Amino acid sequence: MKGVAESTGGGAGFAAADAETDADGAALATATTEADATADALANGTSTARAGSSVALSLWHAAGLTPSTAAKAVSHASRDLDIAAHHTMWMMSATLDAESLRTMSTEALLAHAREAVANLGDYRVRLVKQERVKGKVLPAQTLEATVRARPPAIRIEFRAGPAAGRKLLYNAALRPGEMRVREPGLLGMAGALWIGHDNPLTRADTNRRVTDLGFGPFIDLLARDFELARPAGGHTQRDAGLDAAGRWVVTFVAPTGARGLSAETAKLTIDLALGMPIVLESRDANGLVESYRYELLDQQLNLKDEVFTPEGAGL
Repeated sequence: MKGVAESTGGGAGFAAADAETDADGAALATATTEADATADALANGTSTARAGSSVALSLWHAAGLTPSTAAKAVSHASRDLDIAAHHTMWMMSATLDAESLRTMSTEALLAHAREAVANLGDYRVRLVKQERVKGKVLPAQTLEATVRARPPAIRIEFRAGPAAGRKLLYNAALRPGEMRVREPGLLGMAGALWIGHDNPLTRADTNRRVTDLGFGPFIDLLARDFELARPAGGHTQRDAGLDAAGRWVVTFVAPTGARGLSAETAKLTIDLALGMPIVLESRDANGLVESYRYELLDQQLNLKDEVFTPEGAGL
């Protein structure tokens, strides 16, 4: 992830100006301290950042730079400030607090979560998942996934569990109804294969499609159950409060008579800083249905299309 401190660095603007005229190099360096201070002010959430560009422009003129060179340098610095401002404002808007969650409707919670997911851009997560498949609770699987929202694409590598070593690629722009998979061990000797989402081979250890993985589909699955329960009166919310890590824990209990839900109870753990659920543990009368624990590893990756091709994924 490109953090605020990195994004607000004025180096790109300075380098552009210096390349245009070596004679202005020393003068431009004189103004560096002022521009860096401006960037730091924005990173700290102050309101003085925008004034900084005008101050820096005046200093560069005073230092003897040509108007065009000074303007270009300020333009580059302002661009970096815009990036940092967007990131800072998103971090402020994404944050939730315990008091608001006590009274927030499921619709508002999901809307907030969707906005938070949209602001992640291309991102990378670690997921620990466990499911009951064909009546049996299977061992937990740990995987790492790289996700692109539009057009939908995901790369997955299984790191631990029975399927450790499995690699998987889905790209809606290439084959919307299929995914490319290479199994570990002897099964992988045949190489990677394209198989359909509902092929029995893909359901041996999961009830979910590959398109159900990632924060966006995670939110959509919750929304589906909430909507299905609405005609029967909607879910009952039971707040457990903050856990040891400062995350909000809440359980939603389905109403009697609701049909088609994935589970009777859904226990969510909500990351207040990210502004969205990161853990789901769902149960029914027979025990665990599924458990998904997401950990955000990186975001705003701006990945190239080649990353989500068989060649780019090593498949």
